[in-house]
Amino acid sequence: MQVSYTCRSALHLSRFSSNIKQSFGSHWLNLGKKFHTHHAQNYPSLSISNNFPIQCLSLRLSDYSKIQNEIARDKIAKYLRPGLQYGAGEQTDNKQRQTLLLLATPTHAAWLETHNVQSLLDKVTLPVSHPNTSEIDVICACVDGLAPSITELGLKKEHTREGISILLGTTTVDSTELLYGASTTAVTSDQKCSLKFHIKHDENIIPYCEITTPLANTIFTNGRRSTLLISRWQRKEGNLAIVKPPSYRSEASINLSISQSKNFFDIPVSPLTFPRQIQSGLGNIVRRLTIEGASAVPASQELEKAVMETNKTPTKNRDNNVWAMIMPPGMTRQKDKIRNDHSHIKDLIMRGAKMYRVLSGGGGWGNKEGLLALDPETSFEGQHVAGINLSDDDMKYPEKYTDALANIAQEGALIQFYHMISRQPSGITQHRCTTENQIVIGSVSSTVDDMVSASDPGTSFIAGHFGCVSESGIFFQSAENSSTKIDVPHSYFYGRRSNTTT
Repeated sequence: MQVSYTCRSALHLSRFSSNIKQSFGSHWLNLGKKFHTHHAQNYPSLSISNNFPIQCLSLRLSDYSKIQNEIARDKIAKYLRPGLQYGAGEQTDNKQRQTLLLLATPTHAAWLETHNVQSLLDKVTLPVSHPNTSEIDVICACVDGLAPSITELGLKKEHTREGISILLGTTTVDSTELLYGASTTAVTSDQKCSLKFHIKHDENIIPYCEITTPLANTIFTNGRRSTLLISRWQRKEGNLAIVKPPSYRSEASINLSISQSKNFFDIPVSPLTFPRQIQSGLGNIVRRLTIEGASAVPASQELEKAVMETNKTPTKNRDNNVWAMIMPPGMTRQKDKIRNDHSHIKDLIMRGAKMYRVLSGGGGWGNKEGLLALDPETSFEGQHVAGINLSDDDMKYPEKYTDALANIAQEGALIQFYHMISRQPSGITQHRCTTENQIVIGSVSSTVDDMVSASDPGTSFIAGHFGCVSESGIFFQSAENSSTKIDVPHSYFYGRRSNTTT
């Protein structure tokens, strides 16, 4: 595993209502004073060895409680201590240092405060059986929610997202020294931050890919748009001391190898239409499509009919959003197999297809008849790129938009429309193994729209599980293709990492 830190800019996600012709679509903690932070960014990579075991755990917590958190710290310490002790014994001989990644939801952001991090480390690092000085780097991030476990996904169960999630791994001392040696620009309080996961399969069954997860909005928690910090601690002669005070970052990049993941991500959507060729478009605007056996038609014509037909069937808690999959010119596929099957989506995205939320469209007349506007955002770095707003001037002067938007609606590309469906219990294989850790990263809808199940177990400790979800969607990039945003609710990447060493 490898960790690096850089800076990124802001992210905005548009929503739309069910009318396709109109528009598709706490707990206060004063963390700012308690962190005593120094600002920094653009640090080199921090390499975490794949030759040492990692330890993962997630702790679901309902309400913030000092008594509950004290009990939780004891349980976490008991679980993590063996791994930390193992790493401490290797630090002098093999130049190793350990890194702890601590994620907390906004309700439990107090876990990220300096004195609470110290309390946790004080329990985890005692007793130290090895006489060598031990150091540990800590990465703290506030996320929108915890990810469900692979078992829960297989059973079609998702419980409360509140709580904390922890990953403990081993790093090299040389790379961590570089981490604190660069001269950098300050990270501002209004900056949006992210976690970036670089995924590689141990047996190269799947190619390298990258998943970027925007962090939670903590403006009402600590006055910052996002919260991401790193610090270094040292246990020497029985005393725990802070070596590098917490400093804000805008991004933490984590390299992970996974050992098992045949179907490594799932997007719960179903086709509304067959793939159609884009006959004309501009930037993020799709104007006309070619339908077999007919002349070119307005882009929204077939989609509007499909949505109306779908709405005839009563569905509880229906999500009326629509997404478009655009396949570059030259990408072939079997059209007769895709009407009621979404298993092909993973393969298409790996080959360069992209998903876009349909923001608005339908209706209109003249040059605007049946236009569809797609969300132009495809990567976390591109959040300041604005889409075309369908004004007459935009239609008259297309050249000023095609470069900035990379011509999303490219002539000759295939486009297919989807809507969200309920996740099926059989979608993910259940697997239990005490020597494996599981990592789950996903996209969810706003917690304002969600209701916790009456059978929710409340506080629970999940050993061997690490993960988070984002309400802003996640950004997926395969090895040979550019990034795409996946903001379909309850879309998940999932993988397993063996806990045995090599």
